[in-house]
Amino acid sequence: MMSSPLVPADHEMLIKQRDSQIPDASITRSSACWRKYFGTWEVKDRRFYLVSIEGMFKFKEGSSPVFAHWFSGELRVPGGEIIQYAHMGYHSVYEEDMFILIEEGIVKKTWILDNRSLQKEKSADA
Repeated sequence: MMSSPLVPADHEMLIKQRDSQIPDASITRSSACWRKYFGTWEVKDRRFYLVSIEGMFKFKEGSSPVFAHWFSGELRVPGGEIIQYAHMGYHSVYEEDMFILIEEGIVKKTWILDNRSLQKEKSADA
């Protein structure tokens, strides 16, 4: 997924940890992860969930997965081969991008963008 949904620091199902409590504190000290956590997300039955988290947050016992009712925005999920590599953020281009529009944790719309025409244009320019 080429998106970084944020987790609310005061969510009732999460515990905020100090660096000394984190098993792998390199997550919180790395400039490559400004959020100081890694989250794994899932869309199931048109609802958006946080299914795992590590770093400065952890789930309260038995609270996973968490319905992400706080999130509204657009997710980008690339697929296929990489067409154009960019060594920065989420700027690489893949054959396809699936976009998922979410409002208050509910999937409202999905669509796929076929980027293969970009590859053909690049070949023609060469």
